Amino acid sequence: MAVESGVHTLIVIAASHYVERARWALDLAGIQYVEDRWPPVLHVFGLRSYGVVKTTSLPVLVLPSKRKLTDSQDILDYAHAAMGPASPLYPSDPEQLQQPPGMPGLSVKDLELFISKKLGVMARVMVYQVLFTKRALMLRVIAEAPGTPLWRIRLFSTLAGLFTFLMRRAMNVNADNAAKCTARVKDIFAFVSGLLADGRPYLVAGTTRPSAVDITFAALGAPVVLPPSNYGGSSGVTMMTAEDMGPDFAAAELRQTMAGQHVLKMYALHRLPAAEAPSPQPAAAPTDSAGAPS
Repeated sequence: MAVESGVHTLIVIAASHYVERARWALDLAGIQYVEDRWPPVLHVFGLRSYGVVKTTSLPVLVLPSKRKLTDSQDILDYAHAAMGPASPLYPSDPEQLQQPPGMPGLSVKDLELFISKKLGVMARVMVYQVLFTKRALMLRVIAEAPGTPLWRIRLFSTLAGLFTFLMRRAMNVNADNAAKCTARVKDIFAFVSGLLADGRPYLVAGTTRPSAVDITFAALGAPVVLPPSNYGGSSGVTMMTAEDMGPDFAAAELRQTMAGQHVLKMYALHRLPAAEAPSPQPAAAPTDSAGAPS
């Protein structure tokens, strides 16, 4: 995949853990980008304003040539290409993960896809089930990130009741499903803890630097262990605290696992704090932007 020079535009819901996954890879690769920030539901109008019509998912990376990468996996592949042969994201050796006895071998891509499709979706249900019951917290976390145009924040706030209803239906967010997702997330953390039990420092056996698997697990697992202060790097995103989420949320239990500790280690050692990272700037609206001006 050819890497383009110039500034890229990342269309985002700023607090999204899938956005964090892509943002982390772009930062690691040193790719310049600006963020165009939208609250949920309204982000669909943002996508359409860039000519993105085949997906409603974020993030989307708009390249300087106006080509679009419409999945966080594609963005990680792009960052990998930008780093060249020395990229740690997809190491060629070993090709297979060395699993504990009784577990079949998985390729790096297999494990990354499993984490992305399972942990990412289930963590989202767990978090939204709490946020949807706490209006002020929900608005702060998913709508009011610095750099979000004020008209978008105000419109989301005005229609928050309707948007919450639509999001609950679209993502199957309810108490029963949140409980099921919590149990499954605990199983995933137990599985990842099993990988780490042989003493490997990172999830791909034999590596001495984080791979795409580590970044994916850390970014998508952060909302359920409760994000460290440098979640989002230099993005300025303010996330939830233990007090916000309440005693019934599973973060305390998940933090005690080897997998939870791995998430915290990844942020402590490999995610630049805001004070040290170059700050992405808000994106200018595209010239054919739909909706109200910012």
